[in-house]
Amino acid sequence: MSLQNFASTKDLAIGPASSGYESLAYDFEWNGKGNSPSSDSDANGVPNLLEYALGGNPLVPDPGILPRVFLKNQGPQRRLAISFLRACAQVVYTVEGSSKLLKWVPIDYEPVSVGQTQTVEDPTRRVCLCPSASSD
Repeated sequence: MSLQNFASTKDLAIGPASSGYESLAYDFEWNGKGNSPSSDSDANGVPNLLEYALGGNPLVPDPGILPRVFLKNQGPQRRLAISFLRACAQVVYTVEGSSKLLKWVPIDYEPVSVGQTQTVEDPTRRVCLCPSASSD
């Protein structure tokens, strides 16, 4: 799935900066580029907070960090799934699904530990990852 296709499926819900993101923002030399969570400092179409949530560098384009959407065979059924790296404890990872791309609802799943790859599947809907800053 291309970055354009992923981005066009659902607007990302990006909340205020968390202490983890603020630390990241402090550590980088931004050279006049926007360092807010919703900025796209490397102009690759991925907001800084999403790059942070997926373990990327907001100043270096890296399409390899983006979530992977795929069909998963489970017996005779094929299920739509999304897989992504859960890179940060300070980020709330919400996976949403929609059957017609009009109304999006959260999909329940059991989170993996930070540093592990999370896979979420849904047999009936399209899926999208929507990170936001933790309120903790």
